Amino acid sequence: MSATSTNPSFPASLTSIPLSTRLLSFLSTVIWSLTTENPLIWRFFQGAAHPLADLSGPYYMYGAPNVNIAPGKAVLGATEDLKASPLFLLSGKVLGPNGEPVEATLDLWQANTQGEYSLSAYRNRGNITTNPSTGSFEILTVPPGIYGIFGAQRVAHIHGTITAPGYQSLTTQLYFCPKNELMGFQTDM
Repeated sequence: MSATSTNPSFPASLTSIPLSTRLLSFLSTVIWSLTTENPLIWRFFQGAAHPLADLSGPYYMYGAPNVNIAPGKAVLGATEDLKASPLFLLSGKVLGPNGEPVEATLDLWQANTQGEYSLSAYRNRGNITTNPSTGSFEILTVPPGIYGIFGAQRVAHIHGTITAPGYQSLTTQLYFCPKNELMGFQTDM
């Protein structure tokens, strides 16, 4: 550990997203929005594939770094956000159809606590590999914030794509309503 590091588990710096990656991500979002991720037709194609499938949304960026610090353990939140916001531990398991652990990659992205997505750096974005022997993961991050304007706000959520060899990939969102009240889902745009 260096003398300037305050916490060895927090990433020291953010990797900026190359302009070419931002442009590719933007073009993909435009194409997806007009085709497979168009909300008017999505549920008939992508949404019919899995009951927990969801849209990837407009803020996905290709090439997020691996943020594992140990098998199944990762720090997703950016250092600045982790220092300024409450900490949030997201944990779970990826299991196969018979309950067997699956070594999977979770590609996650989220807004910070103020509801802001970073589009110039891989802030609050990353790939996490589950623990190969248990399929479990623990991810230290910040609580995602609500974003949008006035009546058109999104419930706090974390986006994710889960991939594993031999399985169909799944893109979904984990929603966090205040006090787990379902009313938040009814107002989600």
